[in-house]
Amino acid sequence: MITAVEGLIAELRLVGIPISAAEYADAVTALRHVDLGDRTAVKTALGAALVKDAQHESAYSVVFDLYFAPRRPLPAGGAAASAAAGASASLG
Repeated sequence: MITAVEGLIAELRLVGIPISAAEYADAVTALRHVDLGDRTAVKTALGAALVKDAQHESAYSVVFDLYFAPRRPLPAGGAAASAAAGASASLG
């Protein structure tokens, strides 16, 4: 998760949101207090630590949503079943 936060911060800096080392540390600390499986809680916690100007909120939201796009769940059986299903579909 730390790598993901570092990547998010790099992207935010690229779009002009200034983030200090202290804000980075606050963001990591905030994640200790939320359910990492709850995307909304993670977005809110990171936003509280990283966004200090109301003008940056919409940019943060867009970057977060792109960087942490919800992943589609794998079909029953995991990746192997998904690969097998794809192979049989291309054969049929």
